[in-house]
Amino acid sequence: MLKRVMGILERPFIMKLTKVLLTSVPFSALNNNRFYFCGMNSKGILFLLLCCIPLLSSCGKEKEEVPPPLKTIEIPETITGLYVGELPCDDCKKKQVKVELDSLGQASIEETFIQDSVLKVSSKASYVDSGEVIVLAFNDSPKKWTFKKQNKLSLVYLDLSGKPYYMD
Repeated sequence: MLKRVMGILERPFIMKLTKVLLTSVPFSALNNNRFYFCGMNSKGILFLLLCCIPLLSSCGKEKEEVPPPLKTIEIPETITGLYVGELPCDDCKKKQVKVELDSLGQASIEETFIQDSVLKVSSKASYVDSGEVIVLAFNDSPKKWTFKKQNKLSLVYLDLSGKPYYMD
């Protein structure tokens, strides 16, 4: 049994096409799905070959393109970098925070308070990395934030009792 070629050609279609081709070729016969070519002139052979080339060329396998290998993502060994998230706020709807930690123990902080209006406050701080916990001490106020390292890529805010604080 013939398999489908490009999803449209099956044995009955090929048989009909072959019968049409054979009627144009002199001295040919069809007997029990077997073809006997008794004598063919060069025009008949050329016509038959030209008709079969598209069928044969569609039987090839499609080439699978192999995607290039992905670049590996390196997880930094240090905590330096930019961290973005939300922190609790008692007198506002939302408090978005950007903290950029440098390799010298300094931090740039941008707080965005969202209430009826939006207020952005920029601050500087120093930080201490004690292994699992990072403490940020603001330069211009007695305010301190404490974070716990999580998954080498994120920091979790710790409340005053030292427990992780997760936003609802």
